[in-house]
Amino acid sequence: TLADVYTKKSLDEALHYQVKTFASIYLENKGGTFEIHELPYQAQLSNINQILIDDYDQDGNLDALIAGNLYGSEIETARFIPERKW
Repeated sequence: TLADVYTKKSLDEALHYQVKTFASIYLENKGGTFEIHELPYQAQLSNINQILIDDYDQDGNLDALIAGNLYGSEIETARFIPERKW
């Protein structure tokens, strides 16, 4: 358990955050408000380190090139190796 790793006292004194989602998203600026869009399943497989925007296929529309992975982690967190589901 977390208490076995960190001790109950440390957990009680730790800073606590709450999140609504862990999904990777992009925010669309609607002129003063923002709309949240989740990225496709394939972009949820690991962390995102960088997003490069350009018209990579020269079709006149901007494309997002997404790169990332995370190999280093805390000792109590195992390396994430996603299952292929597509």
